[in-house]
Amino acid sequence: MRRVRLLPVVAVVAAPLVLSACSGGGVDVTVKGDFGKLPEVEFPDGAPGDSFAVETLKEGEGSGARKGDLVVADYVGYRWSGSGRKLLASSYSKGPGAFPTGQLVAGLTKALEGARPGSRVVTRIPPEDGFGEKGDPKHQVGADDTLVYVLDVRAVYG
Repeated sequence: MRRVRLLPVVAVVAAPLVLSACSGGGVDVTVKGDFGKLPEVEFPDGAPGDSFAVETLKEGEGSGARKGDLVVADYVGYRWSGSGRKLLASSYSKGPGAFPTGQLVAGLTKALEGARPGSRVVTRIPPEDGFGEKGDPKHQVGADDTLVYVLDVRAVYG
């Protein structure tokens, strides 16, 4: 049985489906791989866009998450800026994390709204919807860093 870890509020940091060359509409990254497996995320050259973007690459079933719900998901989280990108966190080897929506950075709460169990969601979160002008040095996120998450939603609890 996999353990579910409750993520600290500030640290944001199901059938298989092959997602080949799915590029996030406006997210500007390419995500490949099966739901529930570590995704391969490819970034374009250069700096990320400066707006919030989210795309559901695989639609799940059941009730969608609302603000205030607890979302259990496998995830990878990246920091992306003009100087490059870096993997900050991944749950695929340790088990899914628990995301208390409404208590996360604003962009992650927005990205998870409406997500259904079985969904794969990719999001690009600009600094103003992430950690803001101060960044989060504890989690290696600077003031100008954009966050990119790929989330495989396992469950949603109201």
